[in-house]
Amino acid sequence: MKKILLIDDMKGIRDSLEVILASTYSLDVVDTAQGGLTKLGASKYDLIITDIIMPGMDGNEFIIQAKNKSSCPILAISAGGNGASPDQALMLAKQQASDVMIKPFSKNDLLAKIEQMIG
Repeated sequence: MKKILLIDDMKGIRDSLEVILASTYSLDVVDTAQGGLTKLGASKYDLIITDIIMPGMDGNEFIIQAKNKSSCPILAISAGGNGASPDQALMLAKQQASDVMIKPFSKNDLLAKIEQMIG
C-alpha cells in the first residue's frame, strides 16, 4: 500500500481527506508543517499532500525544506486565506511542488490527481 503524508491545519479538511484516502493508501496525518517535517524525517512516503496557508511555517516553506529531505512528489492544496486568493496562495507552490489543486475539489478529482502522480 502506498504511503501518503497529509498536512493541513483544518481538522475538517484532514478528516474529510482521511475518509477519502484511508481505504486505498496508508496515511500519516499532521496539522502543522513542522509536524510534517518531523514525520518526513522518520518515514518514507510516496506522496506528500500539504496545505499552503497554515499558521507558523506555511506550506511553501515546508515544500522547500521537504525537497531537501525527500524526492517524493508533493501536491500543494489551498483555498487561499489571510487575504490571498487560491491562485495567489499557490503561486510559489506552482514553482516548487509537483502539482497543485485549488480547494474545494471533488473526491474523484483528488483520486485522479493522486493516481496520475503516484499510480
